[in-house]
Amino acid sequence: MKRLSVLFILLFFVKISAQEKFSLGVIGGPALYYYEFWGFPDSMYLDGGVDPFPPGDHKFFQKINYNVGLITRYNISEKMECGLNVLYSTKGYGVDYNVNYNLLNDSIIYLVFDKSILNFNYIDINPIVGYKWEYKNILFIPQIGFSFGRLIHSMSKSYFISPKERKIKIIQYDYKYTDEVLRHEPAKNVMNLSLALETRIKLKSNLEIFSNFCIAQYLNQVTPVPMKTYPASTNINFGILLTINNNNHENK
Repeated sequence: MKRLSVLFILLFFVKISAQEKFSLGVIGGPALYYYEFWGFPDSMYLDGGVDPFPPGDHKFFQKINYNVGLITRYNISEKMECGLNVLYSTKGYGVDYNVNYNLLNDSIIYLVFDKSILNFNYIDINPIVGYKWEYKNILFIPQIGFSFGRLIHSMSKSYFISPKERKIKIIQYDYKYTDEVLRHEPAKNVMNLSLALETRIKLKSNLEIFSNFCIAQYLNQVTPVPMKTYPASTNINFGILLTINNNNHENK
């Protein structure tokens, strides 16, 4: 029975692929995340030392994030298509600790945080469904989708000030899914719902360039401890799409 089911599914896809178009492409572009954070719950120092930046004095700031990856598109009908985006994406941000230099003196021997750049890298799997609408040889495709992201690597680049030497030093940490000192532990899995508008221009019968503007609402925090709300994001991607199976069936 299982073999018959597998055979039926294979025959189904073979029949559809003989009638419709299947496309492969590459995509990439910048992404902006709208993060909102709580203040640090207590002193950054664990040894009871003087804290030159009390809770709430620090400021979070955006860093340039990006997506890059592969996409597939498959025509369900003349007006409908489905697809899959497999993206390498970054979801990081920065922290400026807003150091009160008046509290620093030569008797303080430890390093003081100045700012940190946090990099969280994910693989995102994003299935989509779209409706095709053509106007003056330009194809517009509103899309709705769901994305599941898996953390593959995280890194913090921290800038320190030595009060005695008054010099900035850079130290890198490999998070490995946790950071007990900075309290920025990235989520291993993230999910979002997205709306997008893809615009395509045909260069040849089987080759198109496109842009994809996407708005996403996350269903969990990227860093659960300091984040106050579930973030949203916008990104604009560009790419090229190659039709693999073309039976000269054109969209009306």
